[in-house]
Amino acid sequence: ITKKIYNEVDSLFVVGKTIIQDIRYKNILEKQKKLYFIPNGIKKIKNKKRKKIDLNSLSFISVSNLEEGKGIDLNIKALSLFNQKFPSYNWTYTIIGDGSQKNNIKNLIKKERLQNKVIMKGLCNEDEVFKNLETADVFILPSYREAFGIAYLEAMSHGLITMGVSNQGPSHFIKDKVTGFLVKPNSYK
Repeated sequence: ITKKIYNEVDSLFVVGKTIIQDIRYKNILEKQKKLYFIPNGIKKIKNKKRKKIDLNSLSFISVSNLEEGKGIDLNIKALSLFNQKFPSYNWTYTIIGDGSQKNNIKNLIKKERLQNKVIMKGLCNEDEVFKNLETADVFILPSYREAFGIAYLEAMSHGLITMGVSNQGPSHFIKDKVTGFLVKPNSYK
């Protein structure tokens, strides 16, 4: 069905370069079509400078649908490992969002004994999301199925250190170890 739909148009406009790569890799287009990349944007730009991080009260945050592929489970595992290696650090992790993986994430938090460090806020309106970004230090979303990722841009505009996944949407605007960090897909280590 996708191949039929794609081949009935003269041009395709997509929000992620990874989508263009996927279309070409899967050879979906029968004849040469014009593919255009038009990135998403954000409506509120804070343009804040990165704030100095206090390791005595480190605050991680994710804003995402709680669906398979977003990597929230990987964050829990990574922070559990972090907690084991650096037990003296005081940190919290705020998860904003809802979805089909909510109960699995809650169970993983219990399994990793992180109930006193992880806060699940559920769905929040835009103002609440931005207030939470204002108080956070590091945005972590190891989504391994991300075409673009507006949430990363919003976090960056609030001055947060931002972590995404290499070879996914955010890798087109996050320069590893310069404007943020890129990690391997599906790896919490």
